[in-house]
Amino acid sequence: RALEGLSRHSGTHAAGVVITEDPVYSYLPLATNGDNVVTQFDMDTVASLGLLKFDFLALRNLTIIADAEAEIRKTEPNFSIEAVALDDPETYELFSQGRTEGVFQFESGGIKRLLVNMKPRNIEDIMLALSLYRPGPMDSIPRFLANRRDPSSITYKTEQLREILESTAGCIIYQEQVMQICRKIASYSYGKADMVRRAMSKKKSAEMEKERETFVRGAMENFISEDIANEIFDEMASFAKYAFNKSHAAAYSITSYRTAYLKAHYTAQYYAALLTSVMGNTPKMSEYIADARKMGLDVLPPDINESGAGFTVSGNKIRFGLAAVKGVGEAFANSISAERVNGVYRSFDDFTDRMTGRELNRQSLLALISVGAFDSLGVTRSSLVESLDVILESASAAKRRNLDGQLDLFAALASDTDSVAQMTPAYEYPDIPEYDARKKLSLEKEYMGIYISGSLLEDYSKHIDDISPVPISVINASAGEYNNGGDGTDGDHVENTEHSEYAPVKDRQLVSIVGIVTAASKKMTKNGDMMASIVIEDKGAQIRVLVFSKLFEKVASLVNADCIINVVGEVSMRDEGSAEILARRIVPLIVNSQYTPQGGVSKRPSNAQGVQGTNALVERVRETARTDPAGAPSKVYIKVPSLESEQYKRALAVAEIFCEGSAQVIFYDSSSATYRKVSSIGFELTENAYRLLCEICGKENVILK
Repeated sequence: RALEGLSRHSGTHAAGVVITEDPVYSYLPLATNGDNVVTQFDMDTVASLGLLKFDFLALRNLTIIADAEAEIRKTEPNFSIEAVALDDPETYELFSQGRTEGVFQFESGGIKRLLVNMKPRNIEDIMLALSLYRPGPMDSIPRFLANRRDPSSITYKTEQLREILESTAGCIIYQEQVMQICRKIASYSYGKADMVRRAMSKKKSAEMEKERETFVRGAMENFISEDIANEIFDEMASFAKYAFNKSHAAAYSITSYRTAYLKAHYTAQYYAALLTSVMGNTPKMSEYIADARKMGLDVLPPDINESGAGFTVSGNKIRFGLAAVKGVGEAFANSISAERVNGVYRSFDDFTDRMTGRELNRQSLLALISVGAFDSLGVTRSSLVESLDVILESASAAKRRNLDGQLDLFAALASDTDSVAQMTPAYEYPDIPEYDARKKLSLEKEYMGIYISGSLLEDYSKHIDDISPVPISVINASAGEYNNGGDGTDGDHVENTEHSEYAPVKDRQLVSIVGIVTAASKKMTKNGDMMASIVIEDKGAQIRVLVFSKLFEKVASLVNADCIINVVGEVSMRDEGSAEILARRIVPLIVNSQYTPQGGVSKRPSNAQGVQGTNALVERVRETARTDPAGAPSKVYIKVPSLESEQYKRALAVAEIFCEGSAQVIFYDSSSATYRKVSSIGFELTENAYRLLCEICGKENVILK
């Protein structure tokens, strides 16, 4: 009982700073928290004493702007972001088109739609957009846009509100407007008006109700009716809960404008800084790289003689940062850059000789080789990996000899430092085949988290075109809007932005997506059945897919890492602003060399229609079977090496997917020369199903009877 009501612990406000005229200890008691001097009173008590408290925000975007400035100054030494004009037409055009990926505070789909409808023309409009797109003020967006288009339609509850709300199209948007209304309508003092604003913004409903009587009485003294006064107070209370103060909106809008200006005029420098800021956040890196490519920028793989620790500009292209490669680390990446002042790395063994003893290790070298950082030195990745241990040991041995004070025979004869390199025989790398494109992409994904030189999905583009899937980024953006209070039903489309032809996806909507399984976990349900949770990634984003037990039984072999699949399922919006898909159907994608585009398919049907890409040819095959049953095959014989082989597992998965027909599936096990009938499956023999089986087992091993 003695502990009841006491503070559980003491903490420090991350950004709160108290500023006083005399030493702080003359106003209130102090304490220490680590190396910091802090007040013993909490922030509310400090404020009630009348002391000044500032919250100083630290923004990642300020670092992005500074890094972009530094990159720009390499070619424009006098550039300063603070000197740019606030009336740049190209910057406002970027805002007006909703092309604001990577722009501070303007990345969500909803605020892009607001920009497209609003067409900002000046910094005040940017402030309005920032302040409107918040819970509370967001409810007035339709009225704001209508009033902005037709100012003559604006009405005011009382004429005294005109001069306060005219600049914001008749809507209460800023906290300062609440203060102005209190002063104008109810004759409050400045201090009293600020106390009301603070009570509203802190959602102190008890204090608000007490204040209502005072406000209404003051309004009535200014010849405003009681009903109108109550309506004004209710509207103020609704908006002030979440509204920005105007000074906050102004500071944010300047930061937003500067990021948009850099994106519009110094795109490569800005994206290099932006990507550096999200190193380690693979989904964000993928998103920004995809957007950079839409802006016409190539993102190049790491290069040992060009890359810095972070992303850098190379001509009008962006070079991937060394520190963004998994296993390299920022310290080692900085050492690589620093050593280049002594000359470029002429060969792989030259690199290892110079970097031995400077945080060099096998894992970091393997990572750099795997992502192509040494490709420009003229040796294949496979040869470097094969030679790695020998070269590392040679470099270490040379280092030990130097530490022991021993001199190489050639070094003693040479007249200058270059002679050693010139007279020492170059290492002879083994002549072995280079990794194929799929292997290279797989290594890029492993060590960088993304594909740089291409995408595995490109080999399946024909099938993907026929499916016409919803991009995962559209689903993710819709989830963010759903979490912000939108339901995706406003019907507005983002013009001139990525995937502009897609309406926002709604909760419980049926969609079709394609991608690569990047992660998979399987678990047993309470009923003893198996289910899976997988992560699907397309070219720009990723999403979690749940595969419940009934479907899992049919597609178990397709929900493993690196499988490339089409998922049809129901979108489930989550409270934290993310989405997942509850799978209803999963099929493998067919490679271009084996796929024939289907006739009669709409290339871009609306995702509002649900599952897209109806396969007309499949329907024709089904119709043939219905009209001429005798002509349809009744048995499918599939020859496999054994019933434990990969071919058997994949072919069985195809049979399980296309299981709505009447044909019987019979496997022939070559290892035991025995047949196995799959009695539980009635195979639907379609053109695609047959093509898949031939691809897996060979056409000569699939017999129809």
